[in-house]
Amino acid sequence: MSRVYVSMERQELIKKLIDDGFISCDEEGNIYTHRTGGYSGPTSLKSPRKLTQYPREGYLRTKVVTDNRNKPKVISSHHIIWINFNGFIPEDLQVNHIDLDKSNNRLSNLELMTPLENTHHFLENGDSSMIIHSGEDHVNSKLTWKQVRGIRKDYIRGSVEKGQVALAKKHNVTQATLSAVLLNKTWKSDNNSNKGSSSSNNNNNNDSKTATNYYVYDGMVW
Repeated sequence: MSRVYVSMERQELIKKLIDDGFISCDEEGNIYTHRTGGYSGPTSLKSPRKLTQYPREGYLRTKVVTDNRNKPKVISSHHIIWINFNGFIPEDLQVNHIDLDKSNNRLSNLELMTPLENTHHFLENGDSSMIIHSGEDHVNSKLTWKQVRGIRKDYIRGSVEKGQVALAKKHNVTQATLSAVLLNKTWKSDNNSNKGSSSSNNNNNNDSKTATNYYVYDGMVW
C-alpha cells in the first residue's frame, strides 16, 4: 500500500503541533489551526480556523506551515486525527478506514490493523470494479491463452521461422511481449492448459494453476 505507514519522525511532528497548540481536531475529522505566520514566529488567532483538506489518491491531506519560511508540510489528515485521540501508531500497524471511504476521517471510522488485515478487509468489503483481471480477461490483453500455448509450444531458439522475431510478427506483438510470455513473466496461469504439456525446446512449462485476479488497494496490487 502507498503511504499507509507513517514514520516516527512524522508522528512526532504531528504530536508536537498538537501539544504546542498549533493545530487541533475534532471527532468529525475537522482540523483547525490556532496560529498563523509559521511555527518559529507564530501569531495566535482569536478563534481557531478550520484548515482546508486536499484530496489525493482518495485520502485527505492537510497543509500546515511549520516554519517562518512559510513552507507547508503536507500531512495525512487521518494520521492527525488518530494521533490526536489515540497517540502514536505502532510501526507494524496501519490506520484503516472501516467504511472504505478514505476521505471519511471521523474518529469512529478509523481503526488500527496489520497490513494483512487491512488487505483482507478491503477484499471482503471492497468494490469489485477494483479487480484487475489477468490473462485474456485483462482490458489490454493482445493475446489469448490459445495463442500463448501455441507460442510456447512452437518456439525454437535461433530459428528463423519459429524464433522470437518470427513468432512476434505472426501474433502481432512486440518481441519484448513475446519474450515475457516465453520466460513466464506474464501469462503465468492457465485454467485450460493440459497438465504435463510443455515446450520441448525452451523448457517453459505451462502453468496449470488456477488463474489469478489481482486487486488494487491503496495504490498497490495484491
